Order: sequence, then structure tokens, then C-alpha cells
Amino acid sequence: MQVSFRDFVPVWSALLIIHIYIYILFCGNSLDQLNNLVLLFFFCSIIYRDLKPENIGYDVRGVLKIFDFGLAQELRPKEMFEDGTYELTGFTGTIRYMPPEVAQSQRYNSTVDVYSFSILLWEMLSLKQPFADFTCRMHNQLVVMRNVRPVVPDIWGSRINNLLTNCWSPVLNKRMPFEDICTCLSEETYSCHDDSICDDMGDCNSSTHGNGR
Repeated sequence: MQVSFRDFVPVWSALLIIHIYIYILFCGNSLDQLNNLVLLFFFCSIIYRDLKPENIGYDVRGVLKIFDFGLAQELRPKEMFEDGTYELTGFTGTIRYMPPEVAQSQRYNSTVDVYSFSILLWEMLSLKQPFADFTCRMHNQLVVMRNVRPVVPDIWGSRINNLLTNCWSPVLNKRMPFEDICTCLSEETYSCHDDSICDDMGDCNSSTHGNGR
């Protein structure tokens, strides 16, 4: 393993400044690989529970890899409750990417990885660390209890806005399945072949926080 997503942030920042089109294609390819890997976990009834830049990287061939499976857990159908959730260890993972239900030690399911993926996606698109100025107490009060989420700039478009809003929803069954995420991101990448879209994305680094849905 050569580098993690976190190591790539300076490179992505340079690409964004020099040529937004190149960055979009690179980002789209990475997200497509990542989504396919997490989708494989879903089909194998495995939840990862610690999706973050430090646990994702590239090998010497540039192929995306996920590592550190210390918190991964197999889901057993016989242990599933009627609402599709499981009694699993609470407060597991990294706070910044941790879904509210995990932070509150409630029952949960594979949609926890969808939530983490959405925060990671926002980070890749904005090149900003989500909730960077939040203390643990602030994160609990604002993100967990009041559903505050990173603001999605209008320039990102309605498709990305809807995807993120659905994926980081506090309601588990409202989160978008990974199959649909893959389709949505593929469509968005193709749409960015329109240079007019790329030319208008100079402000995509600006970020604040607002109420999620």
C-alpha cells in the first residue's frame, strides 16, 4: 500500500486549481471503485463501520483498496430484528464519520456505511474536513442530536444534493442503497463532460454547516 486518501488531498487540491475537469474524472473513478468495494461488503453481509480517508488508499498500480478491517462485522440474518436492524456495539468507528444511531448506541444495520460514505463523498468534493471546527461535545449536540450536516453548495447540482441528503439522513430506511449511489455517481461523472459545468465550479471549496434532513 502506497498512499491513503488523506495523503492525496494536496494532490487533489492542485488538480482542482489547475484543471477542475481532470479532478472530476479522477474523483469519479475513485468513488466508483470505492462504491463497488462497499457494495461487495453489502452482498457478503458485512458492515465495515470505519469508512474514512485514512482507511482507503491506492496500491502501486493505482488501484483503490480498503484496509484495516478491525471493526468490520458480519451480519447474521437470524440475529436481525423485525425493523431490519441488529444489536451491535455502539459508538464504534471514527466520530467524524460515525452515524447518529451508532453514536447513540442504538440498533443499526448496513446503512451505517452509507452514512459514512456520504460524509467521505462531501469531503472529496469540497476538499475540506467535515465538522473540522467541532469538538466531540459539539458533534454530539449538533450532528447527532440536531441533524446538522455539511452544507452542499448549489453549484454541485441537485443530483449530488439529493444523494448526500438521502445518504446522511438520520432515518436508516431513507438512506440510498449502494446500487443507486453507484448509478447516481456514474450519471454525475458523465454529465461533467460538459465544460460549462466544470468552468462554474470555482467556489466548490467553500463550506459551512447547516441543518440536514
